[in-house]
Amino acid sequence: MRFHLKKTIQIVVVIGCVLVYINVYLSTKSFWTLNWTSEPNQRTPRKNDVPSTTRES
Repeated sequence: MRFHLKKTIQIVVVIGCVLVYINVYLSTKSFWTLNWTSEPNQRTPRKNDVPSTTRES
């Protein structure tokens, strides 16, 4: 039981690290693309999250 619990916690920690890594990678990537492609006054941290809604409206 203790070994199973330890393994479960290990898996959760690994998944958490992967999610954080992906989040940081995407945010830095979108931050750099926003810096290069858009005007300075259009820089918003969550612009890459909803590109379709802003384009369609």
